[in-house]
Amino acid sequence: MFSARDKEAQSVNWNVIDKKINVKIGQTFVRRGIDSNKLNYSSSHGSILVTGFMRSMSSQEISSSGKMQSIEKEIRKIQYVQSVKWKLQNWEHREGKWIKKKMIGSNQPTVIAQQIET
Repeated sequence: MFSARDKEAQSVNWNVIDKKINVKIGQTFVRRGIDSNKLNYSSSHGSILVTGFMRSMSSQEISSSGKMQSIEKEIRKIQYVQSVKWKLQNWEHREGKWIKKKMIGSNQPTVIAQQIET
């Protein structure tokens, strides 16, 4: 069974909608003070892919998982957005949580695995 949002999405011109989504994502980054020069983002039928390096306009890295969460939430609220996938160099989105990657050696980001006891 399709939700009302799914039914509405089936009847749209995705070329136009994806372009509008991309503009709104760019506006979101500007409003949040994010430097989009190090980011790539695109929409295909409402599925968003964001890649690159997340940093502020002042060239500082984003250091708060709360800020990452609020950016994600704002992007997910854009009309017709179905999903958002993140492939960032300095952040990882895992199981609904934002994890900052550690920079080791030559400033190459590395996720340091944390052992979780069960």
